[in-house]
Amino acid sequence: MKHIYAWVKENNERAYVKDRYDKTKTLAGDPDCKLGVKRSTNQEQEDGTTVEKKELIWGYGSGGAAATTADYGGGRAR
Repeated sequence: MKHIYAWVKENNERAYVKDRYDKTKTLAGDPDCKLGVKRSTNQEQEDGTTVEKKELIWGYGSGGAAATTADYGGGRAR
Protein backbone atom coordinates (compact mmCIF):
# COMPACT_ATOMS: atom_id res chain seq x y z
CA MET A 1 0.00 0.00 0.00
CA LYS A 2 1.38 3.38 -1.01
CA HIS A 3 0.24 6.39 0.98
CA ILE A 4 -0.31 9.61 -0.93
CA TYR A 5 -0.45 12.66 1.30
CA ALA A 6 -2.96 15.41 0.53
CA TRP A 7 -1.55 18.95 0.32
CA VAL A 8 -3.61 20.30 3.24
CA LYS A 9 -2.78 22.15 6.45
CA GLU A 10 -4.31 19.31 8.51
CA ASN A 11 -1.24 17.16 7.71
CA ASN A 12 1.11 19.84 9.11
CA GLU A 13 1.60 19.07 12.81
CA ARG A 14 2.98 22.59 13.45
CA ALA A 15 -0.19 24.32 12.25
CA TYR A 16 -3.09 24.79 14.65
CA VAL A 17 -6.22 23.16 13.25
CA LYS A 18 -9.38 22.71 15.27
CA ASP A 19 -10.72 19.13 15.01
CA ARG A 20 -7.73 18.03 12.89
CA TYR A 21 -8.78 14.36 12.81
CA ASP A 22 -12.54 14.71 12.36
CA LYS A 23 -13.28 12.21 9.58
CA THR A 24 -16.68 13.79 8.87
CA LYS A 25 -15.00 17.03 7.68
CA THR A 26 -14.53 17.96 4.04
CA LEU A 27 -11.26 19.86 3.70
CA ALA A 28 -11.14 23.12 1.77
CA GLY A 29 -7.65 22.42 0.38
CA ASP A 30 -8.58 19.05 -1.13
CA PRO A 31 -12.25 18.04 -0.87
CA ASP A 32 -11.62 14.55 -2.31
CA CYS A 33 -9.09 13.34 0.29
CA LYS A 34 -10.02 11.10 3.21
CA LEU A 35 -8.67 10.50 6.70
CA GLY A 36 -6.76 7.26 7.00
CA VAL A 37 -4.29 5.37 9.18
CA LYS A 38 -0.74 5.16 7.88
CA ARG A 39 0.64 3.07 10.70
CA SER A 40 -0.90 1.36 13.70
CA THR A 41 0.90 -0.45 16.51
CA ASN A 42 -0.15 -2.17 19.72
CA GLN A 43 2.31 -1.95 22.59
CA GLU A 44 1.92 -4.22 25.60
CA GLN A 45 2.66 -2.56 28.92
CA GLU A 46 4.27 -4.21 31.94
CA ASP A 47 0.91 -4.56 33.69
CA GLY A 48 -0.53 -6.53 30.73
CA THR A 49 -2.60 -3.73 29.22
CA THR A 50 -2.07 -2.61 25.65
CA VAL A 51 -1.66 0.90 24.27
CA GLU A 52 -2.60 1.45 20.65
CA LYS A 53 -0.77 4.14 18.68
CA LYS A 54 -2.01 5.30 15.28
CA GLU A 55 -0.50 7.69 12.75
CA LEU A 56 -3.38 9.43 11.02
CA ILE A 57 -3.03 11.29 7.71
CA TRP A 58 -5.26 13.04 5.23
CA GLY A 59 -4.74 11.75 1.72
CA TYR A 60 -5.27 8.84 -0.59
CA GLY A 61 -4.37 5.18 -0.46
CA SER A 62 -3.44 3.13 -3.44
CA GLY A 63 -3.66 -0.60 -3.43
CA GLY A 64 -3.58 -3.39 -5.90
CA ALA A 65 -5.27 -6.71 -6.09
CA ALA A 66 -4.29 -9.75 -8.07
CA ALA A 67 -6.17 -12.91 -8.82
CA THR A 68 -5.61 -15.92 -11.00
CA THR A 69 -8.15 -17.95 -12.88
CA ALA A 70 -7.93 -21.51 -14.09
CA ASP A 71 -8.56 -20.53 -17.71
CA TYR A 72 -5.79 -17.90 -17.91
CA GLY A 73 -2.30 -18.78 -16.71
CA GLY A 74 -2.83 -19.24 -12.99
CA GLY A 75 -4.66 -22.53 -12.86
CA ARG A 76 -3.23 -25.95 -12.26
CA ALA A 77 -1.86 -28.03 -15.10
CA ARG A 78 -4.30 -30.36 -16.79
